[in-house]
Amino acid sequence: MSELGRTRLHTRRERRRRVGGILLALAGAAVAACVAAAVLTWLSTGELVWPSLRFRPLLAGGEGGLLGLPRAERSLGPSDHTVDDSAGAEMDRARRMQVPITMTWPAPAAWTALVALPLWLAWMRFAVRPVWARLRHPARHRALATPQQTRRSLGERAVRRTGRYTLPGTTRWMRLRLPTHAFGYHLGYHPPYPGRQPGSPWSRRAGPLGRGSRLWADWEQRIRVVARTGWGKTDRLLVPIIRTLPGPALIASIEPGIFERTVLARRYRRPTLLRPPLALLLRLLGRREPAVEHPVAIVDVSAPDRRYAAGYPQVQWSPIIDCRDYNIA
Repeated sequence: MSELGRTRLHTRRERRRRVGGILLALAGAAVAACVAAAVLTWLSTGELVWPSLRFRPLLAGGEGGLLGLPRAERSLGPSDHTVDDSAGAEMDRARRMQVPITMTWPAPAAWTALVALPLWLAWMRFAVRPVWARLRHPARHRALATPQQTRRSLGERAVRRTGRYTLPGTTRWMRLRLPTHAFGYHLGYHPPYPGRQPGSPWSRRAGPLGRGSRLWADWEQRIRVVARTGWGKTDRLLVPIIRTLPGPALIASIEPGIFERTVLARRYRRPTLLRPPLALLLRLLGRREPAVEHPVAIVDVSAPDRRYAAGYPQVQWSPIIDCRDYNIA
């Protein structure tokens, strides 16, 4: 249930490769720092001195066992009851916590970082980069279209170019003024490029609010949405498409939510006459087109006591009459 509504960009092998690359980079940084410190000591003193680690007790002061921990008390005999309790209390007060590991660094930290940086960059170039090279193109995206191919087929320019066929009664000047949603379905936004999510402030070729390029499908295309429950097929795709359809539409659905979220938008619509820049200019001038009421007819075949479309006019004609004739159908 935790994976419902989610998908993973990288496979398990790619995630392991990423973690391995991170560990390899950290190990390279540590080795580069140690080598730089040894080289600096050799240049300054003539002796090759490496950084060293030294382990010490966890508790400092007093007499303790392993890592400075208190020793186990032995059983007291008849002659051992004369132990000096004051000496034991003083020993306990002198014992304190300390870091069990110390490092001896033989060179100045600033010079060490200056010498280790080129070594670490070389390590990243020749050891870590080959490990991460295959992560640029995820395995689950290798068979998909590239962003350039997607924009060429489903971009705004492509869908507006089909207006010569989908809107045959318009001239070129009329099509130039029409908004893009008069030529096709708005499918959503394409990420600016692989590896960056829509909305990233560093995204390239970003559209409005950095969401990437808009994707459209013209009226002659058919759309099939394949997704499991909870992925937003209705709210993120179907409802916006139905609400922005410019003309009459025949909508069939078994979900009451689609009807409830789109019926008012279909009934009261503003004319789609101008592209957004021109429409915004007229709105600033106070010349906004009023909403026009359009007729809405319903075909509700559910039980009479469960009809959620009650109150709307019913369709008075059947679209399947005379469909036995192929030419009429």
